[in-house]
Amino acid sequence: MRVFFSLLFLVAVAGALTMLGRGPMSDGPQPGQFDRYFPTPSAAVNTTADLLKSENWSELATYYDLSESVFDRQDLTKESFFIESGIEEALSEELEAYKQPFAPDFRFQSARNLGNDVIEVTVITEIAGEDGAMRQGLDTFLLKAHPEGYQLLPKDE
Repeated sequence: MRVFFSLLFLVAVAGALTMLGRGPMSDGPQPGQFDRYFPTPSAAVNTTADLLKSENWSELATYYDLSESVFDRQDLTKESFFIESGIEEALSEELEAYKQPFAPDFRFQSARNLGNDVIEVTVITEIAGEDGAMRQGLDTFLLKAHPEGYQLLPKDE
């Protein structure tokens, strides 16, 4: 009887670990297991900027739709996916050389539907020039619309 309960316990533990993506019967997280969605394009900008500022690459990676991408989720957990390294001159001291999806100082300006559930989001910021005059900086990135919400699409490199 004791052997039966020990065996039952081991099966239960293995099953729980598999459901968490860490067990012997698992190849890790399954597609879609950690997908997150933004409720609106403007929320995508706010949440993404916060995650970029906190350098939370692994959480930010969960907001990407990679269904038609050459990247895998592991690529997105590295700082080098988001920030260009080795650039000596940035546009300003406040902005680093962000490659994906935009620098965190930008804020939502507009969104437009490009078709096929792809939304182009325009973000804006103000940058002080060398002469002290303020200039506007614009950038765009893409979202994919899903029934659950919106996900980021990686920029082509």
